[in-house]
Amino acid sequence: MIGLHQHIANSHAKLRRGQVWCRRCGANRAVDAAAALRFGWPRCCGHTMTIDAPEERS
Repeated sequence: MIGLHQHIANSHAKLRRGQVWCRRCGANRAVDAAAALRFGWPRCCGHTMTIDAPEERS
């Protein structure tokens, strides 16, 4: 049986890829989405990082 956070992390393709980006500086970071949902989402340049890759943003 998997926990709630893992279930949510597995439910969306962008969360499953385990990658986040900073909208300000462009840095990217590998993340464990379930852990980030449970303990706090990564931050960079004082802002929460996004699961949207640069090419996916409008």
